Amino acid sequence: MTVTDTTSAVVDSTTEVPAGTYTLGGVTTVVETATTVVCPYATVSTQSGGVVTSVIESTTYVCPAAGTYTIAPTTVTVTDATQTVTVPVVSTYYPGTYTAPAITTVITTETVVYCPFANSEVAGPTTTTAAPVTSIVGTSTSSILAQVTSTVVEAASSAATGLDLGQVTSAVGAEASSVAGAVSSVYSEVTSAVVPVASSASAYLSSVFASTAVSSSASATATSSTTGILGGTGNQWAMTYTPYDAATGDCKTADTVDTDVASIASSGFTVLRVYSTDCDTLPNVGTAAAKYGLKMIVGIFISEVGCANGSPDVDSQISALKEWAQWDLVDLMTVGNEALYDGYCTPQELVDLINHVRTELSDYTGPYTTTDIVSAWQEESVQSVVCDAVDVVAANVHSYFSADTAPADAGDFVKGQIEIVEQACGGKTGYVLECGYPTSGATNGLNVPSVANQQIAITAIKEAIGDKVVFFSMFDDQWKSPGTCECEQHWGVGSLFGLI
Repeated sequence: MTVTDTTSAVVDSTTEVPAGTYTLGGVTTVVETATTVVCPYATVSTQSGGVVTSVIESTTYVCPAAGTYTIAPTTVTVTDATQTVTVPVVSTYYPGTYTAPAITTVITTETVVYCPFANSEVAGPTTTTAAPVTSIVGTSTSSILAQVTSTVVEAASSAATGLDLGQVTSAVGAEASSVAGAVSSVYSEVTSAVVPVASSASAYLSSVFASTAVSSSASATATSSTTGILGGTGNQWAMTYTPYDAATGDCKTADTVDTDVASIASSGFTVLRVYSTDCDTLPNVGTAAAKYGLKMIVGIFISEVGCANGSPDVDSQISALKEWAQWDLVDLMTVGNEALYDGYCTPQELVDLINHVRTELSDYTGPYTTTDIVSAWQEESVQSVVCDAVDVVAANVHSYFSADTAPADAGDFVKGQIEIVEQACGGKTGYVLECGYPTSGATNGLNVPSVANQQIAITAIKEAIGDKVVFFSMFDDQWKSPGTCECEQHWGVGSLFGLI
């Protein structure tokens, strides 16, 4: 089937969680000032006869101040030791050709009603002030419905809309029924199976996505197109990128992100690494990456003790990745950034989370890793379980923290460190996912942070192992605290690569 306009549908999002109460789903938005938004969201309701219906509805939400808000989430209480929880989410489909898998339906009556794709639209979000809202996406119609109450005849689902989803294989004919009356809300009603498709109806598109069109080759079950070969062809491969304002730490606008990513691409990098899904990282950075021909290293950031998908923060990141699903842009999936070193995960907890993410994001078929400091990989408890759970190994390596390594020797040092990690995991290929040198901070042995020494160190790293290094970072981060090294604000290397 071919989709000509960006549209959205209600789809199920599942996650396995331990016993407890969780807030899942909803729409996350970032506002820069006190704002009232009118926002469409996915929810469920029970119709007459006990039929559970997924619906796109809208709500008015008052954001009292600048910040990040989750609108209309679903609260779920799990009493079993573990349970798979399903909540409805709004999934956006971009123009392109989509393939829906064949669906087998068990019919218990002689009539099957195929409701044609609804043509009504849900209005996009609006605000009562001029303040920008950077993450709310308007939605239009949902999906083809197959309402089935049926006898034991197997039939492949099809649609009465000209979209060929397979032919009915049963000897019992299926009688199509027209739907009369106005459709006040877009929904998919199911008692057996649903075939999700996207509408050709016009859709509201927020400014988050309006700057560029997404490739029409995407599919509803798009899988990663990565070849499994990572790294650059010369001495410059990737750059880290976070969509935070360098001075304040506030979320950048989509236009500013677009400008930054264009600069990264024009300077010769082919990949950028993002750490998490906050600040509309996936839609904003992903859209710009597609526009300028960059691939991405995406990740789930663990920021607290309790390395499990039951953490609301981890679960929301998994859900965001699942909804985004632009796997053709993704070269590598990173679960955890120094989570072992920070003490947020035990080795087995990290492995369990990696395996869970693999299950949740099954349409992504590219490589997985976690990245940590070298000493973490040298622990037997890590080698015994984590090495087998990842496809490639990765480390964050900064020669500045090695007091005996001069800036001129930074390249050999970084190369030697990742080789240690490779050997620790039986020869698996390794990559340095964060590597830089500060321009200001405390002296550490042979390391005296300065603009000149940064240039010496980065040049040495490029020459020795630049094709396997993600350089850190594009800008200085004045919003961070200086840290004990007094250096945390001063890692920007953009000027060395002509980025700023």
